[in-house]
Amino acid sequence: MGILTELGGGIAVVAAVTMGMQSSMGTRAIEQTFDFASLAVLRARELILGPPPEAVNLDEGEVRRRQALAAALAPEQRGTRVVSDFIHDPSLIETLANQTLWEECTHSTYRWWDGRTEPKDVWQGLVERIWAGRPVADGSVGYEYWCNILTRESGLGWHYDKDEKIFAENGTVKSPRVGAVYYGYPHSFRGGFLELQGERDGSEGELERIAPEYNRLVILNVSFAHRVSEITDNGKRFTFATNVWHERPSQADALG
Repeated sequence: MGILTELGGGIAVVAAVTMGMQSSMGTRAIEQTFDFASLAVLRARELILGPPPEAVNLDEGEVRRRQALAAALAPEQRGTRVVSDFIHDPSLIETLANQTLWEECTHSTYRWWDGRTEPKDVWQGLVERIWAGRPVADGSVGYEYWCNILTRESGLGWHYDKDEKIFAENGTVKSPRVGAVYYGYPHSFRGGFLELQGERDGSEGELERIAPEYNRLVILNVSFAHRVSEITDNGKRFTFATNVWHERPSQADALG
């Protein structure tokens, strides 16, 4: 899995995909750079930074092969997008600095918003802000969202997001297409990294580790394993999470 980072709206890095290839010398790893979000983003990157070194003097066949691989990876949403300094509205930043607001969200029951009605509170407004204009949300039927406050005593181990009710009933795995976490409270603690793996049980694949910096948004494939590493001091880690669903989950059906 690779990371696509936004800094001030500019594309800084495109995802790196590692492929194993056999040769007479044995197995060797070849790193190649792809933008699996869209070719338009890759072109925008080239306008800003110039073409990546390995893209120079590629023949037409190699260009088509890379484009085909990028297209094949795109529906799986394997990339992770990190947006620093996500919110710039001083009023909203001040609102989200209220610890009681986060505590009330953490203790609430399942939350769902269909995205078609006006946001009724700050959390639905935040969902709208996170997913507005993102193609991955096109055609969605709604969004689930919740808050977590973690401490040294309340970790979050390897898991993947799914329709928990259906999974408990018959073991069927139905996951949202993509999710996001936002660190909107000025928390202070040690440890507590977001860690991502390429397999559902967290046992294999290259590990991605992302610091939970204040006002940072992380968009990720929540159908793959992810966890929070151990918090090593007495601080508290505040997180807002939201998932995009293209097929209504049973928990939302229970709300009527």
